[in-house]
Amino acid sequence: MASKIRETKEKLALIKRLKKDDAWKFLQEIMKEEILTAAYNLSSDPKTSVDELNWRRGALWASKKLIEMPSVLEVKLENDLMMQTLEAEDKINQDATASK
Repeated sequence: MASKIRETKEKLALIKRLKKDDAWKFLQEIMKEEILTAAYNLSSDPKTSVDELNWRRGALWASKKLIEMPSVLEVKLENDLMMQTLEAEDKINQDATASK
């Protein structure tokens, strides 16, 4: 259990470092600009098929999710860490109660 907690802490530290990194911030800005440009371009060609529009919308959605991924992972890992810590404490308490 302790190794799992340690592993989650390490992953969380990686995500937090990524979010603070200037390279990630730069990439985020570029991606946001590209997403905005792509969204504007959706309306530029009246001959665009419905399938093409749906494909482009899917690409925009995926791009947005990629930008949000570090924040989503951070929350997930924080929640995982809390659950793992509680489970470890519960196991310690159960072992202590059983040994009495």
